Amino acid sequence: MKDKLRVIAPLVILLVLVAAFLLPKYLENKALDAFGEPLFSYALPEDTTLVQQDAAKDDAGGWTAALLLESSLTEEELSAYYAAVDAPPAEEGYSVELSVKPLDEDSIEAMKQAKLYEEGKSYYFVYLYSAP
Repeated sequence: MKDKLRVIAPLVILLVLVAAFLLPKYLENKALDAFGEPLFSYALPEDTTLVQQDAAKDDAGGWTAALLLESSLTEEELSAYYAAVDAPPAEEGYSVELSVKPLDEDSIEAMKQAKLYEEGKSYYFVYLYSAP
């Protein structure tokens, strides 16, 4: 019996340590997915293609859910279209705002390096930001 306990005890301790490390990240990812879901599930407007989507928390406690879009629509048209997204704050007491911005030069350069950029097309970030 003691031999079995010597084998099982370290395994149980290892499993508890692994769970303690992985569980918070898993729960954070689930919360980020839930925060981004209203934006991510909103239908794309005509003449618009989804390039990427992601959600993350920043060091200041803010939450961001973002779409990278290629679109023939203007920034104003995209802002008007996405204004109907009903996104609750990430946490109680937080505010939430939706913004549309054209890509800056650094973002365009990153897209070129990733071979995602096509000359002559217009790219935009559409993002939700929630913070205290």
